Amino acid sequence: MPPERSELHNELVGRALLWAAWCCPALLTVPKASSTVELIAGAAVTAGLAGVAAFLPKFLWKLSCAITLVALPYTLWWCGAAAVGGTGPGYDAAVAATQTHSGEALGALEFVLGLPAFLTVVLAHVSFLFLALRAAAQPAAVAHRSASARSVRIALLASLLPLSVFSLLAVGSAGPAPRRIPLFGAATLVSPLGSVVDIAAMKIRLLSWYHEQGYRRRKARTTTVLTEPQLAIFIIGESVRAGGYGPNQGQRGAASRQLADRVHAGLGAWLPTTCAASDGTHLAVPMLVTATTPENRQQAPSAPTVLGILKAAGFTTAWLANNEAGPDVRERGHDLYAGAFNVNPDNMDDAGLVNWKYDEEMIPLIKEFASKSNGPKGMILHFIGSHIPYQARYPSAFFPPEPSGLPNDQLVDLRYARSLEYGARTILQVADILDLTASPAFLVYASDHGENLPSDHNGLQIHLGPRTSVQDGTVSAFVLWNKAMADTGSPARALSRLVLAKHIAHVDVARLFLVLAGLMAGPVEPTADPTVWGRISIGDDYGVVRCTALRP
Repeated sequence: MPPERSELHNELVGRALLWAAWCCPALLTVPKASSTVELIAGAAVTAGLAGVAAFLPKFLWKLSCAITLVALPYTLWWCGAAAVGGTGPGYDAAVAATQTHSGEALGALEFVLGLPAFLTVVLAHVSFLFLALRAAAQPAAVAHRSASARSVRIALLASLLPLSVFSLLAVGSAGPAPRRIPLFGAATLVSPLGSVVDIAAMKIRLLSWYHEQGYRRRKARTTTVLTEPQLAIFIIGESVRAGGYGPNQGQRGAASRQLADRVHAGLGAWLPTTCAASDGTHLAVPMLVTATTPENRQQAPSAPTVLGILKAAGFTTAWLANNEAGPDVRERGHDLYAGAFNVNPDNMDDAGLVNWKYDEEMIPLIKEFASKSNGPKGMILHFIGSHIPYQARYPSAFFPPEPSGLPNDQLVDLRYARSLEYGARTILQVADILDLTASPAFLVYASDHGENLPSDHNGLQIHLGPRTSVQDGTVSAFVLWNKAMADTGSPARALSRLVLAKHIAHVDVARLFLVLAGLMAGPVEPTADPTVWGRISIGDDYGVVRCTALRP
């Protein structure tokens, strides 16, 4: 064979070898198709994507070979996931892989190395790739470049044809409802290149979504990594003004009395009157969960949350939301999201939301999450609490019938008190989960803002009114812990200065959570002169105001 023809033959063989290298991993997925149609689709998409990689123009083909070599760790990961699960990993699996710790990764590697199918496919992929790289390193004859180019163009067109067909079929299968369909339908994930396409498409879609929603939260960074078991829970209450929970509410009902008894027994502490970051949920909660002061409120949408800091420190984390706090509170990257409201910015279509009528319905999932794994776990629980209408926050049969003929002021007070009592009952159920935990466990509670009642006779209704009052600008806050936590001495040290203050700020409560979790040094220093993002007088614009300047 003439040298020029031999070199042309060598190039085409090299391209075929690269094509085979990208096709062979699909042997882990395509044969497991549930129907003949799915098998044909998977094979066609795999062959088409491999053809695009192998039959690019000359320079790009050599670059494709080099990229395939660099991507070998990704391909090994893909083959391991496919060997275990029977299908290729997508975006969620890729995110999970980047967040796993080295011990878990080594354990998974040890497991897949015991799978003959994984070893066979990996060996075939590496062998084909090695031969393709050797062919790519050889020069091609100038006289036959045009002939080679024609052959490559034909092969590339042949590869693009099935991809175009299945892409059109995937678009047609989406139907009228807006939902995410992989580019080539269900067959997209049957090959490593298909997974790359899906992961990249999802990432682009998310970045576009983040831009549209204004999502800009930074990922938390910490030099501290904790591995010892503990349970840290941050409960965000709703519309519980200062004194709503405290040592003087024992007469309200059995739950409020038990809550006070628990604190009196040394398994908790009431925090001083707490100045809310603001008088509305969407304003206050982003600052509360990011430990941001009203002076720096514009930083709250981008600062990592206290739960994000726990996640960065090695905690398994969950965010359960039975209340809405707006887009500025969302944070990606947690292990579990659940609830009636979406706080996961990656969940663009609100999939998987559940309707909890009462906060108490969250308890089974809280208990389930708390019992999983042995490492540290952190949770944010956003309660609907005592949000209006108050009578919707508890089962009507839980309390005696409302007395007839009550004036409106007294009726509203009664319903508000009952919502607080039922809320105390739910908080005690969370405290029971702390007590069932053998390792140190604690919860920190703070309401988002307070509440105005008709009996206040201040001309204001509920909250977020024409001015910020003492009633809706200050809130209840407290902390509970189990015996194992008490034995560490950590609560006493963390609270030693905070409990002596007359007023504290939302930011102090958030810092207390981090101190108790072992991620900040204590004790917590109370804010000297707490501020609120509010309005002193009717007609004022929102601004930073001193908490002590608020009027009833």
